[in-house]
Amino acid sequence: MLFTEDYAPILATKLIGLSRLCNSEVVIVDADKLSGGFTKELRAGDYARVCFPEYGGSLFGLYMMAERLNFSGIGLFPDLVHDGKIWGGLHLDIRSLQPSEQGLRWIGLDQFSRKEKRKIEVYHPATVKNLKKFYILK
Repeated sequence: MLFTEDYAPILATKLIGLSRLCNSEVVIVDADKLSGGFTKELRAGDYARVCFPEYGGSLFGLYMMAERLNFSGIGLFPDLVHDGKIWGGLHLDIRSLQPSEQGLRWIGLDQFSRKEKRKIEVYHPATVKNLKKFYILK
């Protein structure tokens, strides 16, 4: 795991904490894909898409551990690929929230777009119904 000045210190600290909780190295995936941001609320360095290759539990278990560390945004990505293997992983961020705002939670899935003739990411709210629908929660 390598954190450079590209990541906010609080994000790096939380990622290290999550790595310890799940007893696995944290691997930052798709950093280039995320640079430039996909939402105005996030600045470069405030988010990372990660997987934990040595973690032996479920994606839902990983999500619950991330919740303990109070990330502002958590996305679950069951199709996240690292080194040619599907690991599943999380988008984790520390976006600024107003006191009355709740953090964002979502599921990101790869889907083929006939219109664009390529795979795109489709986002769904991380509700219990969707967690079950997409086999993240049994």
